[in-house]
Amino acid sequence: MSFAGSRKLGLSEALFSFPKEYEELYLKNDQDLEKLKASSALIIDKIPYEDTATGEIKWQIVREGDEKEGWENIAHTLFVPACVLLLIVLIWRDDMDVTEWAKRELLYRVKQDAEAKGDSAVLEQLNKYGKPDGQFDFEGFSKDDDIVVERILSGDYDRLSQLKINQQKIKSEA
Repeated sequence: MSFAGSRKLGLSEALFSFPKEYEELYLKNDQDLEKLKASSALIIDKIPYEDTATGEIKWQIVREGDEKEGWENIAHTLFVPACVLLLIVLIWRDDMDVTEWAKRELLYRVKQDAEAKGDSAVLEQLNKYGKPDGQFDFEGFSKDDDIVVERILSGDYDRLSQLKINQQKIKSEA
């Protein structure tokens, strides 16, 4: 039996649907379409089999494209978990703003330069304010460092070098 023959219409469907004269035609066409099993695949074979419940002989229709194509297992075992993992990473990622990144980059470069030159005073100063794994306590640094970071971010390297010259003058005068 087709779905249309066993279905009960709701109030809105009864009021805004086909007139009664077309209802019978619709039900007949629906039953014909159910028998047709609309599919774009070609019929390859018809295999007879005996229905165990009724004992009558029925036909199993084998169509082109009925078997799995092979990508279904890949999608369920790889793609879906990868999307879930990506969503989890995006939700709980460490969101670092640009200023914090610039401070870390600046400290990394200073530390790398101090290690290359063997400057133990700078390395002691960095160890005083920061942890060895690169996680630094930025509250221990002065406001001049914020100015340096702003100028690095804005790309104003000329003013940054001028700041360095002014700091050297201040240190030499003191």
